[in-house]
Amino acid sequence: MAALELFVGALRSDSDVCSAQIVRPALRASIERYIDRHLLTGAVTPAALAAAHWVSIRTVNRVFSATGQTVGEVVRVRRPARARADVTESDQPISNIAQRWGFSDTSHFSRTFKAHYGCSPTDYRNAYPLRRLGLLTHRFSGLSRRFKPQTHRARSVASQRVKCATATDCGGS
Repeated sequence: MAALELFVGALRSDSDVCSAQIVRPALRASIERYIDRHLLTGAVTPAALAAAHWVSIRTVNRVFSATGQTVGEVVRVRRPARARADVTESDQPISNIAQRWGFSDTSHFSRTFKAHYGCSPTDYRNAYPLRRLGLLTHRFSGLSRRFKPQTHRARSVASQRVKCATATDCGGS
């Protein structure tokens, strides 16, 4: 599939020569899609990317170094970003989220998360419970009216937490 995308990208060019300037953006886009699809499986290494795209490891490294990045840097940014979505959108324990996204243990995940977002995953989850409340409200919409006042009260508490978290730079990007 990746080789076909590269071939089509080369055919779309106006020149007769398949130059690196034409192929590299198409290869980079294809590799980025592969990384997104395989981030959970852990098979995101330069060797795996090279094998999947029928190119050498050196070519993979060259494609990323053109933007001043490495494959590892891209993965180290995307894993916490995807984990952050799970932290705010699910009620799974932080340890399960850490394991799911390939972190060796919860403390490693917490340190990485704090380095990227300025607070621990638990503090981040507490600062942004509205997404989870929205899911819970939708999931349990058939419950009695007693549930709605609790949800309203939880939202007001949540808005107070967001104000506190914003003041401490916990809720950034």
